[in-house]
Amino acid sequence: MAATRKYYEWNETSMKLAITALKRKECDLNEASRVYGVPKATLKRRFDGTNKNAKDEKQVRGSSAHLTPGLEEKLYEHILEMEACLYGVTPNDVRRLAYQIAEKNNTNHRFNKNKAMAGKKWYYAFLKRYPQLSLRQPRATSLNRATAFNKPTVQDFFNKLEAVMDEHNIKDPRQIYNMDETGLSTVQRKVRKILAPKG
Repeated sequence: MAATRKYYEWNETSMKLAITALKRKECDLNEASRVYGVPKATLKRRFDGTNKNAKDEKQVRGSSAHLTPGLEEKLYEHILEMEACLYGVTPNDVRRLAYQIAEKNNTNHRFNKNKAMAGKKWYYAFLKRYPQLSLRQPRATSLNRATAFNKPTVQDFFNKLEAVMDEHNIKDPRQIYNMDETGLSTVQRKVRKILAPKG
């Protein structure tokens, strides 16, 4: 099993001493990193001044949000909406959605373009910003339990049906089909953890 990578094990005093040693040319980058116990890549960025989010020895935990608070709020609301519709959103789904949102809104991000998804660090930071979400094991839910036959749920069904018909400009009821359940499972058993509200 691969070891879990740890971040920010260095402190500001060590970083300051390492930067000072480099400026005075008392040692090279490799030696400064080893002697003062600071990451070589981080030290180089601080020394070169190429880190836009942090300066000198100051620690800035977590990468930039990539998405504006407003866009993250919409993503959070979408997760809740999908969960309410019994469609669980997995961590990878959230990471893909974050990338798509960033691209569509032309935000300045460093998400992985090859994988077309946000990174794990962003995902965990997102969960910290929305502690009301938690990762859960989905429970098998039968169609009968999910759509208990009573007036509120039936009314809700027809309200949603009407909204879909309006959205897609469906005028002819013959365009609406009732799919036969034969061969379709009404109880989902695939084991994938999903995001859901706490409580």
